[in-house]
Amino acid sequence: MNKNMNIDNDDRMLKELGLTKESPMKVPEGYFDDLATRVLERIDKEEQSEKTVKTVSMNRGGGSIWKYAMRWTVAAAACMALVFLGVNYYENKADALAQSNTEEYDDEYGEDMMSYSMMDEQDVYCYLAGIE
Repeated sequence: MNKNMNIDNDDRMLKELGLTKESPMKVPEGYFDDLATRVLERIDKEEQSEKTVKTVSMNRGGGSIWKYAMRWTVAAAACMALVFLGVNYYENKADALAQSNTEEYDDEYGEDMMSYSMMDEQDVYCYLAGIE
């Protein structure tokens, strides 16, 4: 009963708008008769085009052996320069770190020894100067 009311409402709305129940879209006659065969033919054509082998030339323009050797020489020189710079940087960092650690250790060690021996700077000066 509720469906009939909806259908009636739909019919009334279509009449008010001046429309009919017929679809405005039309399908050409015989379109679906051979649709399956057309789809299968298209799939076969795509599969055949994928199976064909495409040849690609690997020739780089006929370069000589000297050009080839020069490329590798330049690449090797660049790699060696990077290795040299890396090692040099690492050694400089290690030297600076070792030097700073030694200075910190010496200062801390000296202060600890003076505290342990109960000596002050005056006593250290007298000892180093040979004054008793």
